[in-house]
Amino acid sequence: MLTLSILNSLQKVDVQKSNTFISSCQNFDGGYGCVPGAESHAGQIFCCIASLSIGHGLDAVDRDTLGWWLSERQCDSGGLNGRPEKQAGTNFSSFVLCFVKIISFLFYTVNDQRHALRSLIHYFHFLTISVRYILFP
Repeated sequence: MLTLSILNSLQKVDVQKSNTFISSCQNFDGGYGCVPGAESHAGQIFCCIASLSIGHGLDAVDRDTLGWWLSERQCDSGGLNGRPEKQAGTNFSSFVLCFVKIISFLFYTVNDQRHALRSLIHYFHFLTISVRYILFP
């Protein structure tokens, strides 16, 4: 969705059908899996919410339950994990922190949300690649 949006080509896909499928992937815990019923994962949640935002489908998001799921990602070590019962990791921390930032853009910013979201996605993608390169050259 992001690539199509950047290329001004969203009309090439059925955005409503995409939003319907993504919404069907939201689980009872508020997170999103890759397919309906699959385990919720921070990276998948990031992709689903970003796609729903671009496709103007955020009205289907259960924000309270999703907020609870995200708040449960902090581990005893202080880091963030990508799913329950897993260790914290820098990649999961970046997904969760990025998503928390996206939520604030999407739910509280009125002016040009899509531009803000694109900028944010590019920034965190660059940040993640930079951190991985610095830590693991």
